[in-house]
Amino acid sequence: MDGETTTVVLVVDGGCFWAVDLESDWAVALMAMASEDPNTWRDLVLVWERHAYPAMPAQFDDLPWEAVDPVEAREALDDQNSWVWIDLVDKRVLASGLFDEIERNDVYSLSEDKRGRECWQVSIDLAPWWELVVEAEPEEVAAPRELPLEVRRTDRDFLYGRPLLEHIVGRVLDFVASDRGAKMDAWSDRTNLHDLVLEVHREWLMTPHPQLHGVIPRSLVHGGADWIDRLGRSQSRRAVDQKGLVALSAEFSNYEVAPMGREEMVAYSDLCREVILEAWRWAGRTFPRGPRVVEARHGEELLAYLQSRAEAWLQTEQDGEAPPALVIECSRRRIPLLTSVPVRGITWPELHGSATDCECPICRWQADQMAGGTFADLSLGFGESQWMELDEEFAFSMYETREEWEEQRMDLGYDDDEEFDDEDEDWSEDPPAEVVAQPVGRVAAEKGKSSQEQDPFAPIWSGVSREFELPDDFAGQLGLTFLMAELVSELKSRRASAEEIRELNERFAERRRVRAGGGDSGRGSGRGARKEFGDYLEGLASQYPDLIPRLADLQSRI
Repeated sequence: MDGETTTVVLVVDGGCFWAVDLESDWAVALMAMASEDPNTWRDLVLVWERHAYPAMPAQFDDLPWEAVDPVEAREALDDQNSWVWIDLVDKRVLASGLFDEIERNDVYSLSEDKRGRECWQVSIDLAPWWELVVEAEPEEVAAPRELPLEVRRTDRDFLYGRPLLEHIVGRVLDFVASDRGAKMDAWSDRTNLHDLVLEVHREWLMTPHPQLHGVIPRSLVHGGADWIDRLGRSQSRRAVDQKGLVALSAEFSNYEVAPMGREEMVAYSDLCREVILEAWRWAGRTFPRGPRVVEARHGEELLAYLQSRAEAWLQTEQDGEAPPALVIECSRRRIPLLTSVPVRGITWPELHGSATDCECPICRWQADQMAGGTFADLSLGFGESQWMELDEEFAFSMYETREEWEEQRMDLGYDDDEEFDDEDEDWSEDPPAEVVAQPVGRVAAEKGKSSQEQDPFAPIWSGVSREFELPDDFAGQLGLTFLMAELVSELKSRRASAEEIRELNERFAERRRVRAGGGDSGRGSGRGARKEFGDYLEGLASQYPDLIPRLADLQSRI
């Protein structure tokens, strides 16, 4: 689109504005800004730095905006070869001309360096309730939405606040005073205690609440995780381009009520489990064996105790990783959890975890001092939420609908009428012959086939997807490490052993270090390290056949 111009019309509450003859790449960046779900002109001012690239003006207000009558603007589109209509009120983007192939979730290159390589990218990641109309006709801008506007919002005061604690207090004290509680010393038996934690957590998520007008709290936890995560990944590409990241301002109009990303969803679930467990421990100390009489003061004491424990847990590093409060803030600010990378709009606390002990390949890259910026966590503990699926209950699942959850269970070999049989159905132990027969190298050789033939393997990666060079440039090294981080996450979700993940990390690191040192032959050289790494990927392919597309793609880039 370089060198082309377009007209952008912006509809905000109380006004309509247009900018004529804008560079087409600027229009793409404005559509990327619409991905943040802005409501006001002020919102666009706040997110400008998150999506603008160096060739653009310094401020959103510096664009040549002019107030215009909406009818006049619509009529003027009849004479425009290329135009974009962004409506913040009805949550719609309509585009014509140059933008007929724009998609609601995609990455677009806006600049190239002197060698012709892509060096600046923006992402269009529209919220689920936004409509995108391409190949639009001018009269369509005045047409109503295809579907009713249903914006998903999260009430964090409810989820994190007194309603949660009151629910826990009520359930625990009711149990203590019940016949069931009198017969079971729950807190002295780990199995009983775990089951009771799940029971209280399940009831909290799945019981309609009067304060929510009959809606279950679980519905507030879901609603836009994929969208929020994509916005965070779009900022990670700024690290690839060696630019500073920009956190979403807390002054953004939707900041308090925007849906949770996966990192926050898992941190919130961890918080619920931690507070519920603390409630049972408190009960064990307060009500020893023998007759148990619950008094009004017990409810007040337990409520105050749980509030203090929740606040302390949120601010405490977990096993050397970032405190949950920081994980939650990063998710809400729509940025990856980073250290040593310039981030405008947020202050990082000092983290005490050791990169060399971490399973995250990007943290290990930090230990090798091969990058100017490093990722402290990349959400491998929080964001991928492996443990949330281990309870095998829809209530705790990352899937929003029961249909999605049941489909996932079917894909993994579960049956609605019988329990999953690990020995019979676990492909890691006994993969189908037709899958094992196709080694990683062979799959990699198929990458040149048509896009239609590749569709069964697409999308391979959820994060970075551009082609990266190895080993010379920063973007190549960081991009490959992103892919490794996602592969490690996938292995962890399949319950791969710590030794397998450690070995994978070591072989990848050795290959990286040798190449950086200029080796080119023999064992311990680039060729030898590459072969050892490739052989290990081949071994993983036979053990985890569903990961063959990722393993093949990674091998093809080395």
